[in-house]
Amino acid sequence: MGSATPSSAGKKACRWNCWCTRPAEILGLAKGQLEPGYDADFVLVDLDTPYIVDKEKLHSKSHNCPFDGAQLYGRVYATIKGGKLTYQAEE
Repeated sequence: MGSATPSSAGKKACRWNCWCTRPAEILGLAKGQLEPGYDADFVLVDLDTPYIVDKEKLHSKSHNCPFDGAQLYGRVYATIKGGKLTYQAEE
């Protein structure tokens, strides 16, 4: 008998559709896909890389941060919006 749980690839495809493609379709936006004719908006992130939150390095108008000093996972390396690099992490 086969496993009743979805495959890893199936889970990723569902996440992509639920979080990217379908909301863009509902709103009539040219987003949610990396295809010609669509906006190139995406984030390069390593979900396994830990980092320590430093409120002084956050891009926020808020002056408080409940996570300051906490170790979290998921380091963002770059953000691309409209095909242009808008953020790149320091080495």
